[in-house]
Amino acid sequence: MNRNLAKVELPTFNLTDTKPLEVLLLACQSSDNYSVTAVDPRTGVSAWSYKGAELQNSCIGLFNPIGSDGRHFLVSIKERPLLHCIAFHCKDRFHQKVMLPGTPECLITSSDGIVLYVSIGSQIFVWLLATGELLASWEAHYQAVTGLVLTADDSILISTSKDGKLHVYLVSEIVNVDRVAAIRPLREWAAHSLAIKAVAVTSGGSPRIATVGRDHALLLHSISLDAPLLKVAAEHPLTACAIDPAETRIFIGAESGDIAQINLYEVGNRFEVLIQLGNKKDEKYPIFSGHEHEITQLAVNGDGTMLASSDTEGKYCIWDIQSRQCLKTSTMRGPISCVSFLPYFPSLHAQEIPAAASRPNLVLQRNTGVMKSVAITRTVEDPEHDRIKFSKLNDQLLERLLERAGSTRTTGSKEEATKNVEDGGNETLTAENESESETIQKLRQQVAKLRQENAKLFEFSFKSITSSDQ
Repeated sequence: MNRNLAKVELPTFNLTDTKPLEVLLLACQSSDNYSVTAVDPRTGVSAWSYKGAELQNSCIGLFNPIGSDGRHFLVSIKERPLLHCIAFHCKDRFHQKVMLPGTPECLITSSDGIVLYVSIGSQIFVWLLATGELLASWEAHYQAVTGLVLTADDSILISTSKDGKLHVYLVSEIVNVDRVAAIRPLREWAAHSLAIKAVAVTSGGSPRIATVGRDHALLLHSISLDAPLLKVAAEHPLTACAIDPAETRIFIGAESGDIAQINLYEVGNRFEVLIQLGNKKDEKYPIFSGHEHEITQLAVNGDGTMLASSDTEGKYCIWDIQSRQCLKTSTMRGPISCVSFLPYFPSLHAQEIPAAASRPNLVLQRNTGVMKSVAITRTVEDPEHDRIKFSKLNDQLLERLLERAGSTRTTGSKEEATKNVEDGGNETLTAENESESETIQKLRQQVAKLRQENAKLFEFSFKSITSSDQ
């Protein structure tokens, strides 16, 4: 037997040489530079950061990306009714800001980035980011709204409040051309006896809603059944929750800094479950220990293998769910208000990106208007191209009408000319030709006037739509 085996060298693999598929977006309530950052969850290395020059040393309040294309994000100023819209890419200097009717408590956008939902006190405002139009505003709760979330298909809006109520709305009834009808919730539950701190929703066809509150309880509701499915009680107030993409595990964060994992497939038919967050050795309900202060945010990555958590002192941890080991821990300079896993958008790392097809319009109206239809999007990147295209379409239409009128007159004149020649009426033919020439000249003058009027009309419409951006 030949023992002289050849030595095989395996290629080395370095995580730093490959681009991540997703990044962990973090934002803290601080006025310092780089209070918003995106880190590689595999290594903890920063992949993108926002310096905050447009905020002029103001303290960040809420932070939310617009839609799912990674082009723009919204950031509010803490305890001030001011909202900014800024581009992710460092070379894109797009920036807009607007004064809101009050200090925003929650804000989210639809997955396509067209509709903006903002809660101010006990009210909810819905704006169309394509035009800035206010679609709806109503008193949603008796006390301040504490949470807003949309289902995966953007068809259902869920709101929670300090009075412990949970409301479910159909977006089709909110975004409605009939502005007179009152907006009423599809489902209304008195879910908790104290304030609701966090809400999470599944992405399936029959959404489940998980809420946690200061009454030490977690409740899991079903929209289709109109009834609670599960109640979990703990010895500490609960402040955060998250559901994994497979919808088999719920993670809850407590005021004590502990994080518990609830495996739904092990609950069985029980409606009520009691967990002890202080019991670190509980294998039935695993406990993640790494924080010493109140948990503010929880997020699970796309494949359900990692969990991100943050607390009020600015500490964040990245966990391996299977082993419950902390892969990365670091601190920021204030309470963390945003923790979410995002795809590694080209706007976060590419040197150059194509121009955006559309821009958000942050000149938000204060009053709802009467409209016949809802605008979907608005292209403003190259207005000159739109003006030329609009003029060409008008020219083509007018030329076709002119050709059609000319061909009809030509056919008629030929028949009349043949008859006149047979009858010897050459003088009549000459008079008809002169009359035709005068008619064509008048038509050409009318076409020129119509082109001028169309150009003025387009200029007026364009200025009316884009006056907010100019």
